Amino acid sequence: MRVGSAFEPLLGAFDLEGLDAEAGSVFGIFTDGRLACTNDGWERFARDNGAPELVRGWPLGRNVYEVIPPDLQPFYREGWEWASESGNPWSHSYECST
Repeated sequence: MRVGSAFEPLLGAFDLEGLDAEAGSVFGIFTDGRLACTNDGWERFARDNGAPELVRGWPLGRNVYEVIPPDLQPFYREGWEWASESGNPWSHSYECST
C-alpha cells in the first residue's frame, strides 16, 4: 500500500493490510482532492487493462479532480465531503467497461 506520510496518521483505525489485499481499487484523498494513498488493486487495475504507465503518471499528491468530468465532480465532492465530516469510509460501485 502506498501511503503518503502526511496521510498515514489519519489511517490508524483502518486495517491497511486488508485494504491492500482488497481486489478492487482502494484510494484515499485529502479534502482538496490530492491522492494520498493507493492499494495494490489500484496498480493491478491499470496493469491488467494495458495501462501500467498510469501508475507512474499518478503519483501520490496528484489531484484526482483532474480526470473527473465537471458534471460528475459535485457527486464525488459530496461523497468525499460526507466521508471527511462523518469519519466513515464512502464507497461507490461503478461499472468500468474495460
